[in-house]
Amino acid sequence: APAPPGSLKTTLGLVVNEIHRSPKMLLAAVHAFRQRISELDPGSSKGVVEGGHAAAILYALRLVSRLDGYAALVLDETVRCRGARAPEASVDAVVELRAGLRGVLDEGAVTLDRWLRRGAASENANSLVENCAVRAVLALVARPPSLDDGARCATVVASQLFLSQNWSFSPPSRKKGKVKKRAELGVPYAELFGCFASLRPKVLALARAGKAGACFESAVGVLTNSTPPEEPRQWVELCADASWATAKRGRGRFSPKVPVAARDDDPATSYGEWIGAEINRLAGASDVEINVLTCEFVVRSEKLKLLEDEFTARSDFAECFGDAAGREVQCAEIQSSAMRRLRRCVGLRCDVALWAPAPATTSSESAALVAATTSSGLTRSSWIASVIALDGSGASWGSVVSETAGSCVLAGRLDKTRACRGVVTREPPSVHVLAKCLHGRREGWTSVFASDASAALDDGLPLPDDVDGDDDAEDDDDPSGTAAGIGPPGGLDRRGGFAGLAGASTLVVSRATPDGVERLAPSYALRGLLPAALLQTHRFWYAPGAKPVVLVGTPRDGNAAAVTVSVGTDGAATVTRSGLTLVDLRSCAPGSPAAALAAKLRSLDSLAHALVWADDAGVRLVELPRLELTFEATAPWALASNDFHGYALTLEVAPESVARLLAPLPGVALSATSAYERTEYLLVASALAKPVVATAGADSLLKTERNDQNWIGSIVENKVHAYPVHLTQEWVTCPSLAATLALVTWRAAHGLGFVAAACEACPAVASDAPLAPDEAQWIAALEGAVRDDVSPDADALRLRLALALRASHDDAASLFFTPSRRGNSALDRAWSNYVLRTTATDARVILAPAEEAAIAAVVDDGTDDAVLANRAAIAASAAGGGAGQKWRLDVWAAKASTCVVQTFFDLPVDAMALSAPRIGGKGKGPWSTEALGVVDGHYYIQDAAPVPGEAVKITMAFLLKRFGGKSPKPCRIKRDFVLLLELLVGHRETVGCDGRQVALVLLSNSDYLHKSENATARLSILQLLVHAPAPAAAAVGKQLPRYETLLAEAAAARDTSVGGFLDKLKGAAGSALKQGQAAAAGEKTSKHAEAANEALLRTLHGALKKHVKPPTAPPPLPPRAPVDTAVAFHAPSRPLVRASPAAATPADRQKYAFKDGFAEVLDPTAVGAALRESHVRDARAPAFQPLQDPFDLKRADLNSKMTARKTLERLASDLKFAAEARRAKTTEPTLGFLASNAARGSAQLVDDLTKAASVDANGVAAAIDQVLELANATDSNRAAVARRLARTAPEIDFARCVRALLSTTGEADLKGFNPGCDPNAVLDATATAAVLFGRLVARRFAAGKAEALSKAVRRGNATDVALAADAAVSALVARRETLERSPAEVTFDPRYLCFELMASVVLRHQQLELVRTFRRALSDKSGLVHQMVMGAGKTTIVAPLLALCLADGDRLVTAVAPRPLCEMTTDVYRSTFSSPIAIKPVFTFSFARTSTVDAKLVQRLRFARDRSGVLVAAPSDLKAFVLKFAELTHESVMAAKKLKIKGTGGGLLDKLSGGKNRRAEKLQRQAAFRAAEGRRFVDAYGVLRRGVALLDEVDLLLHPLKSELNWPLGGEEPLDMTTANSSAATIPTTGARWRLPWFLIDAVLRAAGAPPGHVDDDDDDAAARARLVDAIARGTSAKALQRTPHLVLVDRSFY
Repeated sequence: APAPPGSLKTTLGLVVNEIHRSPKMLLAAVHAFRQRISELDPGSSKGVVEGGHAAAILYALRLVSRLDGYAALVLDETVRCRGARAPEASVDAVVELRAGLRGVLDEGAVTLDRWLRRGAASENANSLVENCAVRAVLALVARPPSLDDGARCATVVASQLFLSQNWSFSPPSRKKGKVKKRAELGVPYAELFGCFASLRPKVLALARAGKAGACFESAVGVLTNSTPPEEPRQWVELCADASWATAKRGRGRFSPKVPVAARDDDPATSYGEWIGAEINRLAGASDVEINVLTCEFVVRSEKLKLLEDEFTARSDFAECFGDAAGREVQCAEIQSSAMRRLRRCVGLRCDVALWAPAPATTSSESAALVAATTSSGLTRSSWIASVIALDGSGASWGSVVSETAGSCVLAGRLDKTRACRGVVTREPPSVHVLAKCLHGRREGWTSVFASDASAALDDGLPLPDDVDGDDDAEDDDDPSGTAAGIGPPGGLDRRGGFAGLAGASTLVVSRATPDGVERLAPSYALRGLLPAALLQTHRFWYAPGAKPVVLVGTPRDGNAAAVTVSVGTDGAATVTRSGLTLVDLRSCAPGSPAAALAAKLRSLDSLAHALVWADDAGVRLVELPRLELTFEATAPWALASNDFHGYALTLEVAPESVARLLAPLPGVALSATSAYERTEYLLVASALAKPVVATAGADSLLKTERNDQNWIGSIVENKVHAYPVHLTQEWVTCPSLAATLALVTWRAAHGLGFVAAACEACPAVASDAPLAPDEAQWIAALEGAVRDDVSPDADALRLRLALALRASHDDAASLFFTPSRRGNSALDRAWSNYVLRTTATDARVILAPAEEAAIAAVVDDGTDDAVLANRAAIAASAAGGGAGQKWRLDVWAAKASTCVVQTFFDLPVDAMALSAPRIGGKGKGPWSTEALGVVDGHYYIQDAAPVPGEAVKITMAFLLKRFGGKSPKPCRIKRDFVLLLELLVGHRETVGCDGRQVALVLLSNSDYLHKSENATARLSILQLLVHAPAPAAAAVGKQLPRYETLLAEAAAARDTSVGGFLDKLKGAAGSALKQGQAAAAGEKTSKHAEAANEALLRTLHGALKKHVKPPTAPPPLPPRAPVDTAVAFHAPSRPLVRASPAAATPADRQKYAFKDGFAEVLDPTAVGAALRESHVRDARAPAFQPLQDPFDLKRADLNSKMTARKTLERLASDLKFAAEARRAKTTEPTLGFLASNAARGSAQLVDDLTKAASVDANGVAAAIDQVLELANATDSNRAAVARRLARTAPEIDFARCVRALLSTTGEADLKGFNPGCDPNAVLDATATAAVLFGRLVARRFAAGKAEALSKAVRRGNATDVALAADAAVSALVARRETLERSPAEVTFDPRYLCFELMASVVLRHQQLELVRTFRRALSDKSGLVHQMVMGAGKTTIVAPLLALCLADGDRLVTAVAPRPLCEMTTDVYRSTFSSPIAIKPVFTFSFARTSTVDAKLVQRLRFARDRSGVLVAAPSDLKAFVLKFAELTHESVMAAKKLKIKGTGGGLLDKLSGGKNRRAEKLQRQAAFRAAEGRRFVDAYGVLRRGVALLDEVDLLLHPLKSELNWPLGGEEPLDMTTANSSAATIPTTGARWRLPWFLIDAVLRAAGAPPGHVDDDDDDAAARARLVDAIARGTSAKALQRTPHLVLVDRSFY
């Protein structure tokens, strides 16, 4: 690639010295340049802008041109510069070098000329920039003076004129606050201008001598894109012609001397012919001028100028010229009139005409338009009338222009002046409105409205080359733009304005081609007529005046094929490409195959981006460019996917179960082309479709918005999400986090029955990795999807999402449930709604106690709502198994709900936890009347007791008087508190009614339910007593005094009048009654009542606290059974259901057992004994002949190290084991038919396996149906109906039953969902279905191998047949390793069986044995390393199965993999554990040395552990995490030292200013922060330390050289023996560390007879030297040392 410009600059010296001293080397480099240029020549200038081969060749030619200039310099005798002349000895070589350079430049000039000629005919958007770069280099190539003057001048003048008109050398200009794009020319401007200036005198001399005619003609041909005349015209200087100007002004200006041609204006001439003839006439009339001095080109005596902004700012201009529209364009003014301004763009080779707005519509034309579109009296089909009712454009429709079985075209008008056309489609019912538009003075139609954007050909999105970023977008300076094209969700609305609208100017672009003049058809004139996908990739041109009209679409990027649109005389258009015709999917007849295909494609994307190509044989190709999907026809209406191998899009109706899974997704179901794929169906959903909940009146409708520009722009890679459907067709798996978020979002948006499935997948949306843009917007869309859903299920979904996302990365946590979010989505409100409406919530989505406790811990901010506080206490007690704590008896705000919380009488509550009320105002105690919201409750006594002194009784008359009448008054909790309380505890006798029932009726009509605007009622502990009458009467009723007594006592205590006690009590009671009546009337507050209220409530609280159940120890949790403990139970008599339930309890069952029956399915052979015996026979194995060891394993030199000895011992053991196994193998299974009739036998094998798999598929479906029937069975129809209406009886699916099979509390879980089912029978049937499913998988796998064998036999290759036969035999003889057999029974571990079911595999012996080995090693608390060959299932089978077994909620499983494999490992775990059988969150642990161990990290690790998740980490992240603790410890120690040092010092200034204290406080804060971070590290490390680590690719992770575990810590310390020692030492040690090895080598060599070296040059220690000489002599005599050619060690043992 070209080097930076600075590296090319050189001064007189280096290059000249190279030419002087080594010209031969430069000549060799020049020859290499010549060869490389010829090899890299791309044939055109394409790639100059991007830096391809063309840019490299230009750089090479420019370098060679510079070198040629320096070579000419050293040979020039006229140069007076010391040292410039070449030496005499090098002159010949320099001359040869110049010849070589000239050869390269000559060939380069030919190459560049060829590039220019090809670039002139190119449609590439960067062709102008490329041509400018080539012209600049071509000028440098023509610079050397050794060339012919005419050729040099022609090249340089043409290049200079071309660059001056098409390249802006000025700095980039700013417009509307944006800097226009500027490409790089590749040549320094100073060098280029220097070249032009040096040749300008030569050009001027030639021109004045009359020898520059060819030069000027060539320049004109370059600028006008025309062929120069064969005979050059005579060019004269204008100073010789007085008619032009004076001699002074005419110097350097040249024009051809040609007679003026006659002007012929024929009215019948077309515009294109006229403009071409006019330009030719002007040029022929000597109206062309070249100024050599200023290098300007003039047409019609007008200098070329910049094209006005009115042209360049328009979207039409940008669409035509692409990137060139962003630069300054030179043009010549051809014509300017009131109706049109015509400009000729010299460099762009096009003419642009800006037409003025068309005249306004006259009143007569408007009247005719209104009359033609009056719908009265018009005949239309009934389906057309029904679809038109959906039109929201406000248009008036008239007659039917054309009609087909699936669509029709209507004539209409948008208003009195604008005509329109309407395309009405039958399936789906939609109206697409096209309004009349103008292009110049030609009329057309453009899309303005669509009721359903999925059925329209327009999407309203911008095209790639729009100037302002949105197609036809209106801005301040472009009145032709339009508003945004996106209207309501799922629709399109551009009625506010659009390009080509009457009253706006339009731009017409024309270009000259060898076939004639062509005109650009702008995109706005084709919107709605052609699919938007074609408009985004092609520009369409047409020949004006041609009949019929043909539009040719040229690709914008040059990579796509050209498209042709032929318009017939009837207006019908035919779109063709490469021999295929585009199918209009809107006009398909209902019920036809084409209509079915259109419906499927609309599910993926709108018809604007769906291209269906067909030929005479039918549909051949389907393209979805925006989704990057293509399908090719393999059979009629069967389209194989090119992106998902093995799957095809067919018109067959998907099974009901698959359709149910696909229902919420915007996609289609692809079916497997082979019957042996692991999944039969693949759901492909569009990631570009955005769910939008639109409000229509009082209803909320889910819309699919496919044309949201911001949404589409955020999705860069995965345009579709592929969800494999499990073989049972009961669930799908998600391959990525974005796919999981999309699935949850669409399910939540659909609501109803899909919310439960969305809740199940919530744990899988947790991720601690930073969110990608598409993942972030899916979370935002998820919030919007559930924003308006006020159902209890939606509240449960919000809570589950909050638990997952709050433990995720900060990007996710900040996007969901933050205080700034909408009120309905707030976490505290969702929690409150959920608590109050739990009984109305689907049982499948109800949170577990631990989850409720976690939510309560998040939202518990000291709220006064006792309902939430008590619910949190219940959840914490149930989750921990202890007694209830922090129980609240105070009052709480009224809630508009019909649900109540469970009372504490059903739960052991710690009596010490019954705290006093928390509410208390300023100056008020917690028991005050105002604080509790209870006012005087005694005044009802006066109304209820007609005779003073008699017992108060509640009668119906009293109730009607108090709460009835003409305007019924609801019961108010604040006013009627005492009445309701005494009715509930039985203090008041009722006449003609039941007291408790009266209280319930009053509560149901109280302001607790009907909260008025001014209601301030607060619900007290009445709610706790409603559903527990017996405990309430026992605990409260007997101890609670009557209110009259409390009131009298309060009055007596305050009465100070003289009299006896009875008189005081009687007077106090009467005074209290009067004060109570006044308080009820709002006159004043009774102080006696305040005291009575306090006494009442204190007595009530004490009674509850005294009679509550004492705290008890929590019930013990069911103990987990030891691993691999089998508990037998009765076997099933049929494959579908067991005969009797299991004998084991959920607490200790870890295995199931089959004792009798079911023998065929429980056969040891995976595919069944019958299939194996019918096709496989055991042949005698060849005799075993062991081979010799490759080397002697007992050599001494190989056993010197312990590691080597251990390795060799293991190798010997493995060889011995393999030999014994091979010797014991006397027979081996083979396929008997291979020797007789391989073709027939293989076909029969495929047929038998396929039929057997089909039988098993039906059996699995029947088994699943049986499971669902048992799981949803009920004891009585009436109870089932009641539970269905109450939504407490959810539909239990097969996945939930499999989860129950995995759970140790499976029976209790099923019983909780459906009390009427037999949980043991359900689990037995589930296990049976899973075993039968395993055989189905084995048979399908074997059938696939048999099919491969059959194909190999047909090909006839012996090697292929042998390999395929071995694979088929292995599949046929494979055993069901999951089933463990004993003489009495067959047992299995549910974890292994469920994993087989979940992954649709059959575990092999090696895989299962390896998992058991790892688990045994873990139980022994030891590690284990095992090696597996590639493809054995190490990452996809063994590791996930270990994670399933080991991640139990008590320990965290950490999967460690090399960083390049972390993403793949994460995808594997996420795909595996996205199944509803075992949903697990998958986190990616990212930690750097600069990271902080914060509380969120600890929270995420605990969340992953508690949810049985998997943590994927790279080794460097774990290393950084562990080393972080060393850093924290070191910094803590250093902080303590600094604090100690700083605390002892301090000068006078510090003491006066307090600086010492401030520094000490700062150091203390730093120390405290580090200590807190250290504690958090201990918590996080504890989670990891108590977990399990699965190390993948352990040979890389623990490599002694590649596993870098050294980490620099602390200050820099010099190595030993590298610095100067103390002054007392006699031997200097500076650098001794590196001198020591040389000293020892010198000593040995000197002892061998070599002279003294520079290091060892003294004679100290003669004894040591004598010993060295003696040792070398002994080694030489023993042949252990060799003295020639130098001292060589022969025997290492001697050393």
